[in-house]
Amino acid sequence: MKEKRISNTIEEILNKQIANEMNSSKLYRAMSNCLDYSGWVGAAKLWKKYAEEENMHAEKIIEYMQDRDCKPQIPLTMQPPKDFDGLKVIVTKSDEHEKKISSDWKEIAKLSLKEFDLMTFELAQWFIKEQQEEEMKMIYWIDRIAVLESTNTPLYFIDKEMEEKV
Repeated sequence: MKEKRISNTIEEILNKQIANEMNSSKLYRAMSNCLDYSGWVGAAKLWKKYAEEENMHAEKIIEYMQDRDCKPQIPLTMQPPKDFDGLKVIVTKSDEHEKKISSDWKEIAKLSLKEFDLMTFELAQWFIKEQQEEEMKMIYWIDRIAVLESTNTPLYFIDKEMEEKV
């Protein structure tokens, strides 16, 4: 039997994070479906891209755990909501979700430092940087929506801008 190179505590928290990333993917895919159904074609494509990125994050954790002679668990994932109340709500909920995921990665970083597990700390640092970028994307969309609303400009234009980001 192989001897894993991470503690049981780190293994447990990384398995939880696999679930978090997979849940993020499903949430963003559900948002994409809702946007597409509502006619926000560009935004739907962007949120589908976000869903794919979250799935790649889960894969990165799985590969890391396997590289550390640990068997990751593929968790059951949550059932995301079916409906959302428009583009603005989706952007706001996405922002809240990204802040939660950032907080989770900071906890993983703190725990890995506490255990002197510098390899897991390095993984967590990569994800914290990634989360900074994810949060910046949401801040950008929140600000864009606010500007358009303050000038009574139709949100149609943001849909086209979102499609360009794909």
